[in-house]
Amino acid sequence: MNRGLLALALGLAAPLAPAQGCVMTVPMNLEALVDGAERIAVGECVSAEARTVSLAGGEIAATRYTFTLEEGIRGATGETLSFEQFGAPGSLAGLPVFMPGERYLLLISAPGAPGGLTSTVGLDQGAFRFVPDEETGGARLLNGRGNTELFSGLTPAAEAITGRLRASTAPPADELLGAVRALAGRAQ
Repeated sequence: MNRGLLALALGLAAPLAPAQGCVMTVPMNLEALVDGAERIAVGECVSAEARTVSLAGGEIAATRYTFTLEEGIRGATGETLSFEQFGAPGSLAGLPVFMPGERYLLLISAPGAPGGLTSTVGLDQGAFRFVPDEETGGARLLNGRGNTELFSGLTPAAEAITGRLRASTAPPADELLGAVRALAGRAQ
């Protein structure tokens, strides 16, 4: 295709592109997600509150998520867990959205932005939703990327921990949680 035709095609397609923003992140495996998490927890989302946060003389959209804490694996204690994430729900592709009433495994980054804003590690990669498994009656865990790259490029030690999970794109929740607990318990 010549450059003029390509430019015309791109120019015509641009108005059809979604107005929604997009956040690009590097694919991360389970080991990197766990190692990058300041807090790791299992809980049910009980609220998602849109708010604004003052930042650099202006205001930006943020969402405060609160979860009932079922299990604190690293750095999470008490009955509830809350954090503020930049952006309004659904405002950026790749930004996780947590729905009240749903259960999640959360791998949360340390607050890095002014104002204490944070998100899950690798954005939607560190947010795993419990999905019912009709076949077994149990649950499976899926992140916002469908667990893509979750078991790629692991160290030999992490491969030993994840074992047969690597054969599944949607591992059983109890088995994936066991691997996360084991990875989180290693000396870093």
